[in-house]
Amino acid sequence: GISANGYADPYTAGDVTIEAQYYDLKIDGEAVSPANRMNILDGTFSYDSETKTLTVLKDYEQGMPVPLVRSSIDGLKIVVKDDVTLKTKGVAFELWADTVITGGGTLTVEAAADRAIYIENGAKLSLTGVKLDAEGVSCGILAANTGSKLTITNADLKARGSTTAVTGFAASNGIVWSWDAKLITPEGGKVGSGVIVDSAGKAAKEVYIHSVIKYGIDIDNTTVTEENMDDVLGDGVFAYDPKTNTLTIKDDFTAQSGAAVSNNTSDGLTIVIEKDLTLDHVEWITAPSLVLMEDTTITGPGSLTVKAPEYNSGILVYKDLTLKDIDLTVTGGQEAITGAFSSKLIVDYAVVRADVNNEWNSPVRSFAGGIEFKGTTIKDPAEGKVKDGMIVTAEDGLPAAVEIGLTPPEVEILSVVGDLMSYLVSNTPRHGTVCVISAAYDEKGQLLGSFVWEEVPYGEDFIHSIGTVPDAALYKLFLTDYLYVPIAESDAYTP
Repeated sequence: GISANGYADPYTAGDVTIEAQYYDLKIDGEAVSPANRMNILDGTFSYDSETKTLTVLKDYEQGMPVPLVRSSIDGLKIVVKDDVTLKTKGVAFELWADTVITGGGTLTVEAAADRAIYIENGAKLSLTGVKLDAEGVSCGILAANTGSKLTITNADLKARGSTTAVTGFAASNGIVWSWDAKLITPEGGKVGSGVIVDSAGKAAKEVYIHSVIKYGIDIDNTTVTEENMDDVLGDGVFAYDPKTNTLTIKDDFTAQSGAAVSNNTSDGLTIVIEKDLTLDHVEWITAPSLVLMEDTTITGPGSLTVKAPEYNSGILVYKDLTLKDIDLTVTGGQEAITGAFSSKLIVDYAVVRADVNNEWNSPVRSFAGGIEFKGTTIKDPAEGKVKDGMIVTAEDGLPAAVEIGLTPPEVEILSVVGDLMSYLVSNTPRHGTVCVISAAYDEKGQLLGSFVWEEVPYGEDFIHSIGTVPDAALYKLFLTDYLYVPIAESDAYTP
């Protein structure tokens, strides 16, 4: 609905959706609106109104003394994926509602104002999975003594000011951090009445609370952290890049104690298979090979074989799994690729083979959110289909094996008028070069010759016209690969 201060989020009146004119968010004094939300301050920020996510994309130096970010959006998520520095004349962040700063990057705030971050209206500021360095003239982070709280979970905080570093929070439990974080500076410091104090009980002018950042991913029961992310297990197989949220698997791996990969909290993770490889397990492992509790994409260039535990799944999916440009085989388990809750499987130009050793399970099942095919089709079982979130036979039976392959490309002549031919190309492969060769024939079907050769855009369907068509009794089109090997042909067309 529309808020008292005149700002609004989209709302629905009957069957008509009315887009907000402005959100409860100002950047450098300008209200954020649907018109400017994707490109704010020349690409410094972008805002997603559906998820209430403000992404900080690059460094910025402010020219006027107003709050750089002023928010009254309850549940605002400020995401920092890279190392970003904001130099401000005014307060960098003025927050009037609960806000989370996250994203895996480092946010440095250098404010020429009295404080770098100001919190009003009893709002809660949560730091999670991020490093924040906030410096103001007098104070780093100042709350307005209205019951606000600061929570630090899996995050680093540095704050500085000439008077105090962190102050003004609720007197009881106003500043808390997780058990694995440690107050490094001031030495011997503690939380006083809503303020961090030194060993003598005076307000600390500099604060450093340190956590080893964890990225919500486990490899064979080893948590991926900022300390081990370049080589998680020390064997050169797994590497994680928090800036792109990408886990790269570089070689074969045999799990010794649990799931080879468990994505616990890393939403939007991409798993890159660097070369053809296999994920296996020692025989006593019962956990699924991959446990994906957040949206995940698995992609090439290599192919992936997953050897599932005998009595479990090869891949267990809790949200959305996208298989993109990957050749995937899942074999050997009681289950192969299994969804949970409202999970969804998207097969995007991928080849998938899956089998099970249990006649009561489909190899691909329990995707209540559906199974979507992009440039792909079910090849085995023949005439297989999706029913109730699983792949079944034409007779609704449970197949022992499933194969999903690329949809064959097609070409069709739509019309020939004078010397103008229009044609449709469908299901072209996403990668590589596909060519169209046009041929003309006489009444006896004898080839008169090829009159047009064209390169086809890949990964899309398109209608095209050519204007150099000779007179002939009939025409055909051929799709070839880059070596001119035919991969599809049209039906004969008689004008």
